[in-house]
Amino acid sequence: MKSVFHVLRNEEHYKPIVEPCGFRKNIPILKYKEHEEFFYTVTSMRQYSNASLITFNIDWDVMSDLYVKSTKTKHFELYLGEAYHCRMDSGGGSSGHLSINYVISPALPDDISGMNFVFREFNSPLKDTSTGFEIVFQIE
Repeated sequence: MKSVFHVLRNEEHYKPIVEPCGFRKNIPILKYKEHEEFFYTVTSMRQYSNASLITFNIDWDVMSDLYVKSTKTKHFELYLGEAYHCRMDSGGGSSGHLSINYVISPALPDDISGMNFVFREFNSPLKDTSTGFEIVFQIE
């Protein structure tokens, strides 16, 4: 029984992985939010025939008092509603910058007006415990 419930708890890990293919175009989004001394941005969306790719950026001043807090790795998940599956594809960073790519399937429409991009912060990549903090970008 323990094994069955473990698999059910991690069902998301067993979904087929969609790899973007058939690049179509870039669509500008150009949205930002500031919280404390962090600067969060979503600049554009890459459209593919089978998926969309969003890049989420976090920037901060490495000389600020929050530098120690910011060195703790942040784990954000993208939520766009039940109709879309969002997964972190890749990411990386350096002093004062973190960039994370998310693959969304099925592909988002070219006109994303009225959508909300919700980035929820978790304490670990396993999404066990939410910090309760989220960044919401409202697309007009």
